[in-house]
Amino acid sequence: CVPIEVSSKQNIFQIGKVIRIMEEDCTKDYTLAQLAKLVNMSTSCFRHNFTEITGIPPGEYLTNLRLRKALVLLKFPDSISEIASLAGFPNSNYFARIVRQHFGFTPREIQNKYLTGELSVATLLSLLDAKK
Repeated sequence: CVPIEVSSKQNIFQIGKVIRIMEEDCTKDYTLAQLAKLVNMSTSCFRHNFTEITGIPPGEYLTNLRLRKALVLLKFPDSISEIASLAGFPNSNYFARIVRQHFGFTPREIQNKYLTGELSVATLLSLLDAKK
């Protein structure tokens, strides 16, 4: 029998390991089963522990990482398709839908607002952080 404090600390360490892996390359197409296997947990146990520790499910966490990367990339005049791909989104339509859901603007509108100084990356990141 393992004391609950030891078990909890081990879970935090394991989830931290997965977070580091996702942060190192948020463009990879991770599955819940792959992430759970990395830390020797069942998928349901992994999902539960991840959500309990971070406050959001693994998929949402990964989407937020990708959005953070995209917000920085949108400062450059690259195409929306290229930015979507570089940030790890499967296609530009999905990317545009997710960006609009989170920020109320299309990626192109964000690019234009960056250009005119109407918006900053910090402002949009604070919106993303407020949704947690």
